[in-house]
Amino acid sequence: MGAGLACHPVDLPEGYHTQGGGAELALSLARALGALAWQAAVSLRAAPPPWLW
Repeated sequence: MGAGLACHPVDLPEGYHTQGGGAELALSLARALGALAWQAAVSLRAAPPPWLW
């Protein structure tokens, strides 16, 4: 997916026309996943499911 994005600079917003655009996209996805994991950890600490007791 990242390679395909790098091959079409016209369709991408400014800043994603270089090879680093794929890395930036992957980093943003990793940040989103990290935020979801953090929220899940907080909710589990607030009310842990019975199988974790």
